[in-house]
Amino acid sequence: MSFPLSPSRASQRLPLLTRTSGGRPGQWDVSYYKETLNFAKTGQAPAGVFVFPSDSKLATFSDVGKEFEGFVDHQNKWQSAFSNA
Repeated sequence: MSFPLSPSRASQRLPLLTRTSGGRPGQWDVSYYKETLNFAKTGQAPAGVFVFPSDSKLATFSDVGKEFEGFVDHQNKWQSAFSNA
C-alpha cells in the first residue's frame, strides 16, 4: 500500500537554511561563537544566517556559556583547544 504525497499538501516544518552561523566553507574560524552569542542575547543574526535554537541556548547556559564566550574573537584559543581533536 502506498500513500503518494500531494504537492499541494506538503509543508516544510524546518526553516530554510541559507547559511548557518559561522558558515565560511573550508575555513575554521570563531565567527560562529560571536554570531551565536549575539543572537542569544539580542535575537538578531546577520542577514542570511540561521542560528539553531539549541546552539543559542547553549551559548548562554551557565555551564557552557563561559567557555562559549571565551572563544569569541579568540581564534588562537580555539585553535589551541581543538587542534588535537
